[in-house]
Amino acid sequence: MIIGIDPGKSGACALVDTSVVVDFFDMPWRDKQVDVVELADMLSFWRNIYEPDCVVIEQVHAMPRQGVSSTFLFGTSYGIVIGCVQTLGFDTVFVTPQRWKKALGLSSDKDDSRLMASRLWPDNIDSFSRKKDDGRAKAALLAHWKEEYCDD
Repeated sequence: MIIGIDPGKSGACALVDTSVVVDFFDMPWRDKQVDVVELADMLSFWRNIYEPDCVVIEQVHAMPRQGVSSTFLFGTSYGIVIGCVQTLGFDTVFVTPQRWKKALGLSSDKDDSRLMASRLWPDNIDSFSRKKDDGRAKAALLAHWKEEYCDD
């Protein structure tokens, strides 16, 4: 089993076991940043119940024309995710969006990720149906990328 994490504001965490999305949750937010307590509670639960092999985190960076304040908040939340995952002792793999999306044949269009996730996991199609569900799709696809394409 592998956990995929899309750390963005509309991000999510997904627990994937080969061809099954076992569980997922939308990134918990409080006071304009990731809620580390809620994130740690859920990841600890998954670690204790499912014993995942590793966590794959999308390696993100600031975007052009993004404001200083929003960039700072985004970076803070990204750091919270990394710190939480590593404090819990998970083996961690970082991958850029360009690398994993290229391997899966995806563009930067968020709908592409939702469509691919719906095809790979038809039992979870309702979980990927809304535009804002792209974080769920990306989290699951990150885990799929690790399982299928990564030797790290």
